Amino acid sequence: SAQGIRISGDRNELGIYQAGTGNNVDMTRISGNDNIFGLRQNGLGNTTTLTVSGNGNGGVGSFSGIAASVGGLTAGLLDQDGTDNFAELRVSGNDNVFASLQSGSGNEIFGTQSGNSNQAAISQIGDGNATTLVQSGNGNNAGIMQ
Repeated sequence: SAQGIRISGDRNELGIYQAGTGNNVDMTRISGNDNIFGLRQNGLGNTTTLTVSGNGNGGVGSFSGIAASVGGLTAGLLDQDGTDNFAELRVSGNDNVFASLQSGSGNEIFGTQSGNSNQAAISQIGDGNATTLVQSGNGNNAGIMQ
């Protein structure tokens, strides 16, 4: 189910795909302009929460540096495939790029990007992986594979 979605500003895009049972997109808020995000859930009991404030975040840019080394991810897409995975992303600022893939069971991502032109790509394959990522400032770049 998708609940509590609020989008304000101009030219923002949010795509949601859910297959399976008990998947949830909760409290998704996007404010600003030109933000592009996709939320994909396939399986059972997956949850995604997204809060974005600013301009040009998500899939507007592309990855470079270490973030580009995490293959198979699409900028702006938070992808969950499996059972009981959780992803929370909070973005404030401009031109931040983020993508994640969780495949398996019981994986967790807590991501925060605060500032401008930050990049983060996270891939978690298997069961019971957890990542907490905080990018504060400008031009930070992270690539995480587990």
